[in-house]
Amino acid sequence: MASGWERTLESVKFNGLRTVCTVSCWALTGTLAYFLWIKPRQEQPKGAALAAYRALESDPHRYIPKMKPIPDPNIYSLWLKAHQEQHELASDSWRE
Repeated sequence: MASGWERTLESVKFNGLRTVCTVSCWALTGTLAYFLWIKPRQEQPKGAALAAYRALESDPHRYIPKMKPIPDPNIYSLWLKAHQEQHELASDSWRE
């Protein structure tokens, strides 16, 4: 007949084995779920966008805009002002 501590040791050993099986089953289930449901949904938009782009590129009757874009006057004026100031500074340093 087994004493109390031996029964406790056997109980811990078998419960530990059950715990390992449970954890490994959950790990396997989580891995399968990730590769079967989550990863394909994350990759789907990339593939769908690529397929749409290829369909647009292969369309011979697609619209191609022929107008040049209208530049923003504020950006151009700031650029022009900065270049004029640089030009004035360069010409002033040359005269001195």
